[in-house]
Amino acid sequence: MKEIFLKIQQQLTSAVTYLKYIDKDWGQLSYEPSPVKYPAALIDVDSVDYTQLAKGWQKAVANIIITVADVNLVRSSAMAPNKNDSYATLQLIEDIHQALQLFGDTTFQPLERIKLRKVFSDKGVEIYTMIYRTAFVVKKKETGATAVTVSPRVTSE
Repeated sequence: MKEIFLKIQQQLTSAVTYLKYIDKDWGQLSYEPSPVKYPAALIDVDSVDYTQLAKGWQKAVANIIITVADVNLVRSSAMAPNKNDSYATLQLIEDIHQALQLFGDTTFQPLERIKLRKVFSDKGVEIYTMIYRTAFVVKKKETGATAVTVSPRVTSE
């Protein structure tokens, strides 16, 4: 999982250059004041389902959460002069999606968005969660044990 998070973080850093904060989600948005700079993208895992394969390996299907947060201080009413600016968070979501949809490499299958959800916030911050699905194989590490050949022992009674 760590490698997937790091690759997503690098992809967002290079593709959505106006993001000011990209990190693993450890609860930053629940702090007051929040230690993030906006706009922000936080990466976490929602769930992982495992299927057993041969040799102790497992196939993992993971739901990766990208939490998108931005401060929105522009009015969006029909008569507001800069109402287009109030939709910046929706543009941010689209830009992140363009960077992540079908992003993958040899260690994990391409990401596919499966859900977008608005999160209530009373701090003047717009928050959305985007959930992407991917799959990868978890290989059992070799223990370093060596095979031992035992000669058969025959005893008589």
